[in-house]
Amino acid sequence: MAQMKATMVIYWVVLFMFSACTQAERAEKDSRTDSGFENLDIDMHTSRISLDYHGTYTGILPCADCEGIQTKISLFEDGTYQLRQLYPGIGKDRIFESDGKFDWIDSGSTIILLSEEPPNIYRVGENHLRKLDIEARLITGELADYYILHKEN
Repeated sequence: MAQMKATMVIYWVVLFMFSACTQAERAEKDSRTDSGFENLDIDMHTSRISLDYHGTYTGILPCADCEGIQTKISLFEDGTYQLRQLYPGIGKDRIFESDGKFDWIDSGSTIILLSEEPPNIYRVGENHLRKLDIEARLITGELADYYILHKEN
């Protein structure tokens, strides 16, 4: 009989501990949801939160039929951008300018320029943007380093 009471006490202690852990996890999840971060990584280390990404990024992106696309992207705090691209060497140098909104994807580490033709997806890093392919994957190979735009000071 004493062994049965001890087993029941252990059972209730374990059940209580499990219940307390579950309630604490639920409370943490609810607080993240209430603050609007429900789609972010648990450790909260995302480019959107951790980096000062607002500003202007420039560089020369590879081009199949020109010398390289001189690209300038400005990201603003209100979620808008301005894009300027110069295509040198195609008859008269062609300049394309546009603006619009950008949105965060991939739990806050990647942006997509919503008003542009795909692929206009960039991974946001410390003082740089890295252009991604149409499926939001890193571009690899010999030219991988040429798909980086650096932040102006």
